Amino acid sequence: GDPSLNQQCLRAALRTGRDHIHNGIRCSTSSATAEGLLVALGRDLSQGLESLTALEPLPPLRSLGVEDGDRMLQCTLIVGALAKDAGFGLVRVLRELQSAVGEQGLALVGLSASDAAAAAGAAPSGGDSAWLLWQAPALNAQLLRWSETRPASSAAVDLAASSGRLILAACEGLVSVERARRALAAVSASMPKGALEWYCSASTGEAAVDVACFFSELHGSKHYIVEG
Repeated sequence: GDPSLNQQCLRAALRTGRDHIHNGIRCSTSSATAEGLLVALGRDLSQGLESLTALEPLPPLRSLGVEDGDRMLQCTLIVGALAKDAGFGLVRVLRELQSAVGEQGLALVGLSASDAAAAAGAAPSGGDSAWLLWQAPALNAQLLRWSETRPASSAAVDLAASSGRLILAACEGLVSVERARRALAAVSASMPKGALEWYCSASTGEAAVDVACFFSELHGSKHYIVEG
């Protein structure tokens, strides 16, 4: 701190051991001095604290439930990101994805798609209809934070952050994690190299957490979201 201020308002503290040793720490001598220190610290730290509180909060704690008698079914998350210069839009990817998961015996029970260019009014590529797509900056911020716990998702999340073209899907069925991965591999193989990055939940346990993180409701599903 300011040495002159220390001399005016503070006194040296002592640490008691074998001998009294001046440790260089200064202690407040009154409640008024303590309050003054807190005010000064508040000014110094306010900018950093504001940047932390500005982060989009993760959704309230949720979990994934499943109806009795259908516990053999699994539900998994799919994340897909399309490059800006792919030459086509998300509608083609969605069409390929629906076909591929159906061939694997899975059902799409949750779906959201975001295209920054379409939402901003730019002409959709590949004949896409802009009304099918919506921009979700808060969702993208949430995705970046979630990706910190899923390092394998970084390629897809980084591409989504740069291109603004994102698909989130929840798939339900038997052995859904493995089958969703096969479906995504087929979709990726049908696209030009580098056009699509994707991620699928790594395990059944992670899948339950992932789906509940991004979806507050599932449709036509034996699974359901539990709030709190």
